[in-house]
Amino acid sequence: MEECLSVMHFPGPHRKRLRTTNGLERLNQEVKRRTNAVRVFSGEEACLRLVTVLAVETSEGWSTGQGLSGHRAS
Repeated sequence: MEECLSVMHFPGPHRKRLRTTNGLERLNQEVKRRTNAVRVFSGEEACLRLVTVLAVETSEGWSTGQGLSGHRAS
């Protein structure tokens, strides 16, 4: 039971985001959209770099409260 309630230790705004999988689903959609736009990568490392950039942008968006919409489109 304690593990189920561990989210209550986070600040209110964090709890609101953590209670659903919407953020993760949005990140997955963005990864799919951007990787489909590229179509052919020069190698696995290039794909990993793109996905890493998206994850970092998402993390920064969470920190600033902007989300993915607050960042430039690549």
